[in-house]
Amino acid sequence: MRPSRLALLSLVAAALLPLAGSGCSSSSEPARVAATITVTPSSVSFTAVGQTQQLAALVKDQFGDTLPGAVVAWSTGNAAAVTVSASGLATAVANGTAQVTVTSGSASHAVTVTVAQAPAALVRVSGDGQTGLVGQALAQPLVVRVDDANAHPIQGVTVTFTATTGSGSFGTATTTTGSNGQAQTAWTLGTAAVGAQSAAAVATGLAGSPVSFGATGTGTAILSVYAGANQTGLVGYALNVRPAVRLTDMGGTPQAGVSVTFAVASGGGSATGTTVTTNGDGVAQVASWSVGSSAGTNRMTASVSGTGVVGNPTSFAATAAEAAFNITITNAGPAFSTDVQNAFTAAIAKWQRVIFGDVPDVAIPALDAGWCGLAWTPAIPAQNLDDVIIAVKVDSMDGPGNVLGSAGFCAVRTDSRLPALGIMRLDTADLAVLIAAGRLAETITHEMGHILGFGTLWSDAAINCVQDLSSSGTVLDTYFSCPRAVAMFDSIGGTSYTGGHKVPVENCGPASPAGCGEGTVNGHWREPVLEEELMTGYISVGEANPLSRLSAAGMEDIGYRVNYAGADSYSNTFSLRAGGAAGLRLFLGGDIYDGPLFTFDRAGRLVPVVRRGTRR
Repeated sequence: MRPSRLALLSLVAAALLPLAGSGCSSSSEPARVAATITVTPSSVSFTAVGQTQQLAALVKDQFGDTLPGAVVAWSTGNAAAVTVSASGLATAVANGTAQVTVTSGSASHAVTVTVAQAPAALVRVSGDGQTGLVGQALAQPLVVRVDDANAHPIQGVTVTFTATTGSGSFGTATTTTGSNGQAQTAWTLGTAAVGAQSAAAVATGLAGSPVSFGATGTGTAILSVYAGANQTGLVGYALNVRPAVRLTDMGGTPQAGVSVTFAVASGGGSATGTTVTTNGDGVAQVASWSVGSSAGTNRMTASVSGTGVVGNPTSFAATAAEAAFNITITNAGPAFSTDVQNAFTAAIAKWQRVIFGDVPDVAIPALDAGWCGLAWTPAIPAQNLDDVIIAVKVDSMDGPGNVLGSAGFCAVRTDSRLPALGIMRLDTADLAVLIAAGRLAETITHEMGHILGFGTLWSDAAINCVQDLSSSGTVLDTYFSCPRAVAMFDSIGGTSYTGGHKVPVENCGPASPAGCGEGTVNGHWREPVLEEELMTGYISVGEANPLSRLSAAGMEDIGYRVNYAGADSYSNTFSLRAGGAAGLRLFLGGDIYDGPLFTFDRAGRLVPVVRRGTRR
């Protein structure tokens, strides 16, 4: 019987089994091991303590293939800054840097993990809502804390404190946070006001609104500026208004008998009478404050002792200015003698000490000789006229003992009405008398005052400082009504004056000296009251004729910036003046020029103007 196919196949398979067992090679396939590790992410930066980041490790074998089931171990090189769990979760612990390493077999890889806290919040800790005396430090400091995004404090952040209302101050306005993330400072409440005050804290690098603090200031008294703030004065001279302060209690009642100390704070000036006791109105006033010798800002303080005084110390500011008023003389006659030249030099110097503020220039074309309708006035070149030009002629007028001279302005500025061009004539027949009497400089100073507007601008409609004008047939109580001269009249003794209105202007009344009339009335101080003051209608021969603060104040009233300290010393008890005192006088009657009046058109040309009332 023939064997089946199945049996034959079985025999063949049985015969091949030994061959399969023996094979063709003498070694087995190599084992797969960890060769490289890649970590994701490759680096980590934390900005807040407590932040975490899961790290993932990819292990590959020596063939570059992923090694499944590889066992890894995680570790940190700086556990104080960063920790890492067995599963690769990195956690920020504190500012710093750590190398986090993953290991599998003999393979390892490290990633850099950095912790740098970033400010995320500024928190008010304490110090808000206090009440304290103005000018004093509050009982509790202002305290803030800087946190990161997880509310952990940050050390070393700069914090700045500022006063937002109340002008307070701080023990340390800029500081840094400590290990607890806190920064603090002492807050001294400002002295400017009682009531709500506020402060703010801002952290560097932290966007958003600052943290605010509020406090309530209480006080015991208020020290405030009473007079003399924000003045401008001529360098090296005392200011026109002596700084004064007023002290009251919190209800406004004046505090008398309190010592106030004034002190120059900056600018190089000086002061006198700096320790003053408040009077019954609570007012204390320094004797004088002279600004420094250089142009610029000067400051003075006034202070009282004690706590809780609002406005203590009080500050005054003043501006020292260089002299800027210019008087130019152009001689239309023979050369001046030495005596005449010296007299003009002295007169100009005196007026430029009294009037020191610049007057706006006037751009004028060349003026031919004979300007202002006077044939003897010399030609003037085109220029920016700064500030007054005076044509002077010394010649024969009316013989000895009559009119000594004549002066006044003939052209004014269109806007301010202040003079731009003036004329002065002096009688040669009287010069020798004036020189012999030692009164030539005073006479020229007097006449120059009329050119600048004294007595000649008073009734101008834009100024209107003289009231109840008198005439040859009508004697009225003529007076100068503008406020600065009235106040100055009182300050030099006029508070007791009972002879009529202040300030008395010459009216040629019964008490006036003989000869008073046209050219004197309405344009001078009243001789029987003011007597030796330079700007009456008479020059006293036997005594000095001071250009007083009263005349300086009158010039201020018509629009000039003046320096009272540049005037001469003068005071009187005017209530005792019932009439003119005896003594030799030089009469200045008819000394006010009353000729044609001009102004300037837009091209700077002289044009006549209609009279606006008498200039006498």
